[in-house]
Amino acid sequence: MSAFGFVPLILLFPILGLLINLAFGYKLGEKWVGIFACGAAASAFGVAVGMLVTLLRVPEGGVALTQGREAA
Repeated sequence: MSAFGFVPLILLFPILGLLINLAFGYKLGEKWVGIFACGAAASAFGVAVGMLVTLLRVPEGGVALTQGREAA
């Protein structure tokens, strides 16, 4: 699996944070709701930074995605 397989996590982390806060927020309290919200946003940001680093490592004129496809 290439590093780009983690791209859906950029959307998944905030959605999971939202669902957890909607389902259990009234039981968790304001402190834990904030922790889950910030953790979800920080996780999505971390994945996005990882994708940026992966793209920056591709040499100029190189192909970023070659797994399962012929390089052009």
